[in-house]
Amino acid sequence: NGIGWSITSITEGDTTTLQGTITEPGADTVTLVITWGDEAEQGTTPQTVVITPTEFVNGVYTLNIAHTYADDPTGAATNNVTVRLAAEADDMGSDTDTTSVTIANALPSLTNVAFIPNSINEASSATLVGDISVPAGVEDSFTLEINWDDGTPLAMLSLPEGTTSFSVPHLYADDTPSVTSQDTRTVQLRLIDDESGEVLDSASVEVKNVPPTVTATASDISTDARTTLTVTINDVGTDTFRVLVDWGEGAPQLLTGVTEGTLTMSKTYVLGNPDPTNPSAPIPIQVLVIDDDSGVTTVTAVARVLGAGLSTPQFDRPDPPTPIVFPAIDTGEEPAPNLTPVPAAAQAPQTSTVATETA
Repeated sequence: NGIGWSITSITEGDTTTLQGTITEPGADTVTLVITWGDEAEQGTTPQTVVITPTEFVNGVYTLNIAHTYADDPTGAATNNVTVRLAAEADDMGSDTDTTSVTIANALPSLTNVAFIPNSINEASSATLVGDISVPAGVEDSFTLEINWDDGTPLAMLSLPEGTTSFSVPHLYADDTPSVTSQDTRTVQLRLIDDESGEVLDSASVEVKNVPPTVTATASDISTDARTTLTVTINDVGTDTFRVLVDWGEGAPQLLTGVTEGTLTMSKTYVLGNPDPTNPSAPIPIQVLVIDDDSGVTTVTAVARVLGAGLSTPQFDRPDPPTPIVFPAIDTGEEPAPNLTPVPAAAQAPQTSTVATETA
């Protein structure tokens, strides 16, 4: 009679008390079987309570039985759980009743989330750690979802009941995006319990660029005045590169879009040895490699000069141009006289006759 609860709506992990009365007019022993509704979840069997005649007061037994719901039995955020009672006297008299209780999911807590260490070089690993807690008495399992913020697939970890912490390493292959010498990766976490309740958190790690490792060698220079330069680039990240080569003669040579590996290029010295004082002096060749995160590595290759060395070429002065002579043209006319002026003193005196008219 009057079967009910001290608290009708609880959160998983909480305890509530089943209340009511059982009436037995005779002096019989009564066996009460209580099916709490969470047996499948807890792996238990219904609870049996044996009530002896001496426990009845004037034929009435007052129920006051506490029960803790450690987990939400149906896996939903809020559930109504039906409790079934069956009472049977030893004279085979029996009765049944039902009641219900509302159980709400209790969210877990995600705390102390951080990276160890919190600053690394590209192509290195950092470990994401954190703590998980639930209210006392709750028995949830979890799924931990991690977005690493570097384009790699989401990490999905299954954590069993009783898990109180996690530690997950992750490799950051490259300092992305490009152009910067270091970048901050902000990782997003989602912890989901077995009733689909979830909590969010985040943590950050700094990923620093590592400049490439570069080696360069140059072949010996002989009579052809030519050397071959071999440059090998190794990078722990996934960068592309610009390569600038200063041969010591002419403008530096620039290559772009270079990837990790080995490249070769050649140079012929047409102006002799860059050291004008020593035709046999070794020629230093400067190689500058710049990655797409502005990391710079500079190396020098030395080309030995064999034999007599590289002499500065002598440029001969060109002969003066030959004048152009145009042939005479016969026009069919007499040539103009060559008039030579005569000095006035050498000229003969001139006379003139003046006619006089007489009247």
